[in-house]
Amino acid sequence: MIRKDLMIVFHIPRPHVPVDRIRRIYYRDPHERTMGYRFALLAASLWLALHAFAQTPDRYSYLKNANRAYQDQRYKDCYLFLEKAFVMKDPSAQEHFNIACCYAMDGESVQAMNHLDKAVDKGYLDINYLRANKNLVSLHTDAAWLALIRKLEQKVAAHEQSLNKPLRQRLLSLKAADVAFKNMLDSLYKVLPIKIIDSFYSDQILAHYKKLHREMKAITDEFQWPGKDQVGEDGAVAAFYIVRRLNPKAQKRYLAMLAAAGRAGKTRLSYAAMLHDEVLRAEGKKQKYGTLVEMDDSGKYRLYPLEDEAKVNERRSSVGLIPLEEYLIKFDIRYLPKQ
Repeated sequence: MIRKDLMIVFHIPRPHVPVDRIRRIYYRDPHERTMGYRFALLAASLWLALHAFAQTPDRYSYLKNANRAYQDQRYKDCYLFLEKAFVMKDPSAQEHFNIACCYAMDGESVQAMNHLDKAVDKGYLDINYLRANKNLVSLHTDAAWLALIRKLEQKVAAHEQSLNKPLRQRLLSLKAADVAFKNMLDSLYKVLPIKIIDSFYSDQILAHYKKLHREMKAITDEFQWPGKDQVGEDGAVAAFYIVRRLNPKAQKRYLAMLAAAGRAGKTRLSYAAMLHDEVLRAEGKKQKYGTLVEMDDSGKYRLYPLEDEAKVNERRSSVGLIPLEEYLIKFDIRYLPKQ
């Protein structure tokens, strides 16, 4: 599942005088509405409104709780939290897929198939992942599953026909060439001092990255950002990979374009978040989404400085990134979210 999380808790202190006591003190006579009574009633109404607001979870907190329930294998709680989140905002194709996993794991096959069908109707196309997903194995003998697979196969075939195949191949070839070039340099770094490599290969390195930038500029000038609607998921991944290999000045050129494509659903929103952090670091600023770490003098990783840290998980959730404390585990960083 794609995991979305964390909430902000508002604490509104309870008044010292209960609302019913306010009425007894200031409303002695039905015809006597003093200024004191009116003020007290207004204060009580305001407290009730704030209290209700504080006690009503937002969509963000429902997604967070759903993720925790899924991790704890409390699948019924997972889909109940997600259903509440869906009331607040129409779910995406991926969110329909996520809740289908929870329903399937809880034995609710009808609801699971219903949400999978909605996911496909909203553009879900990753048929290989759907077939391999262990959460959905219980559905494989269902007649509705076979019908869904046929429907998805038709959509995938139609999507493949609509792609710009020459552009897709161009991007995949650029990525493959860069991977080969990077592997060659990595092998050299293992046996030669950095100074020697910089002396003998600097022109070759510079020419390689200039070519990558030149190719991406030509592609985006003609097609804007190449999203999955044009080049498929693998082509969209290749486009992002290439831009991440460029220098920060070149990266900044593509940032707004990439973000717009993410908002339009043509590529992953998280790509723009990652690129944004890299551009901010190059400008000497704090990162926004917490995607960057750095190594200290002892060889241990640490989080690169972060702006408005208390809201970082809210920002990460908005672009489909897992909570920062979970992301940093793979770097052996123990992180406690700021409140």
